[in-house]
Amino acid sequence: MFAVTLLSCNLGSDGEDDNFDSGVFFAELERRRSAWEELGINHYRFIMDVSSSAGGPSAAFVTVFPDREPEVLFWSDSGPPPFWVTSPPSNVDPDEPFWPFQGITLTELFASFDDFFRSLVESGFIIRVSYNERYHFPERMNNYFPPGGGWPTDGGGISFSITNFEVLRNSND
Repeated sequence: MFAVTLLSCNLGSDGEDDNFDSGVFFAELERRRSAWEELGINHYRFIMDVSSSAGGPSAAFVTVFPDREPEVLFWSDSGPPPFWVTSPPSNVDPDEPFWPFQGITLTELFASFDDFFRSLVESGFIIRVSYNERYHFPERMNNYFPPGGGWPTDGGGISFSITNFEVLRNSND
């Protein structure tokens, strides 16, 4: 696994974020987005799991192609054995399978992460992100609002992980 963890903040003994620097955090996100885009990867696949204290987990297997819409399969545990299906669970929008993030490709998700992370920072959430060192996309993200912080969902949060990333060869390669 090629990952490094960027901890966005550390909590002091009073539970307060005592050294979060949003400028550093967003500069790193932008640096990683630029590095991803410079790679020019347009044919790949990955699994993304999203878990929310409000909506439960969802997982999707995405294959991105250079010339057409991505293919998305959704995890179903509705009967033994669990398997991948083309129809999303009832709580998942097929056009936005990674809600609250927008998009399906890693490039689309990068844009969504920026907006989403900014709204979290402004709301007082704590964010931790680890990036794939080889391909630069965020592999894991956890955020939560510290219990006792006054947010309506004390202790709640959203997390995601991107696993099984693989660059595929184009048929003309």
